[in-house]
Amino acid sequence: VEGDQADLARLAAQVWDWHRPVIAAAASPFRMCFRLEEPGQSEDIGARQKKAPPEQWYLRFLLQPHDDPSLLVPLDDAWQGQGRKESPFRQHGAKVLEYTLSSLGQAAGICSGISASLETAKPTGYPLDTSGAYKFLTEDAAALELAGFGVMLPAWWTRKGTKNKLAVRANVKSPKMQGAGLSLESLVKFNWEIALGDHKLTLRELENLANLKAPLVRVRGQWVELNASEIQAAIDFWKKQATDGTTVRDLVQMALGAGDSRGGYEFQGVKATGWIGKLLERLEEDYAFDELSPPEGFSGTLRPYQIRGYSWLAFLRQWGLGACLADDMGLGKTIQTLALVQRDWETAGKAPVLLVCPTSVVNNWLKEAARF
Repeated sequence: VEGDQADLARLAAQVWDWHRPVIAAAASPFRMCFRLEEPGQSEDIGARQKKAPPEQWYLRFLLQPHDDPSLLVPLDDAWQGQGRKESPFRQHGAKVLEYTLSSLGQAAGICSGISASLETAKPTGYPLDTSGAYKFLTEDAAALELAGFGVMLPAWWTRKGTKNKLAVRANVKSPKMQGAGLSLESLVKFNWEIALGDHKLTLRELENLANLKAPLVRVRGQWVELNASEIQAAIDFWKKQATDGTTVRDLVQMALGAGDSRGGYEFQGVKATGWIGKLLERLEEDYAFDELSPPEGFSGTLRPYQIRGYSWLAFLRQWGLGACLADDMGLGKTIQTLALVQRDWETAGKAPVLLVCPTSVVNNWLKEAARF
């Protein structure tokens, strides 16, 4: 019985130790916040940091009043400004310091950097190198948020990492049209490019990134999350596939999303000039084709939406691309196709057409063909 009572007493003490900061946070008029400031962003890190290295980050401690969430007060104001008449802390007196110390003690158990900063008498934040900033972004920030603290991170960081990732894209220059003119079977040469957002990276830039060996690097003013193996893979991909050749049809498929991942990287699409570029633009736009008049031998009147469908089919037919008409039943998919068949019949020398369909609709096709 005595042993059980001792265990219950220890449990009660542990529950109280856990419950105490929760009560203090609920009763406090402020919330403790932590803001990660990237190199060059801090306007006033303090006299000790004015000559900081260019790649030094800073985690600033702030207090946020519950009655005015838009106000973020640096913690050094809490240490120094309680006696000022204009201070937002003045009316709360010693409770501000009590809450501040309690919150920092709780946060110290979550983040080792915050714990080390408490060795100073009046901590206001602490500097981090790039590796420390990466650890805070990927580990500490989420843990602090779960504990109820406010966490402010740079806008370029998301829960999945940096917004910008290394990607590959194909850079194509259209060949001159010869003989029969435009053809999806035309062979073209193109270069693979490694890009970061809208910026093309050179081989030298990739090699410089590999030498940095840092989880976060800044490229042309943008922070990006990389690892050494990823950068080396990009360099190897560059050297292996500096140039390549394929057909325009393959490029169209890649541009429209049918291409597979290249080198394990996100495929950013095809950047093309000339007639290939214009073709890709038209394929990616809505109604980016010319509306055609029905062929002369077509005995009927197409409705406006049927003209668009027929013209779309003709545009894709010109390039040897397949199509899918998704109109509802009864809206005239058959006659749109028949109009295309008639147009091909008149322009391609009465070439035969093979229709593949269920036997249940053969009679309908025969009737529609006889009528139109």
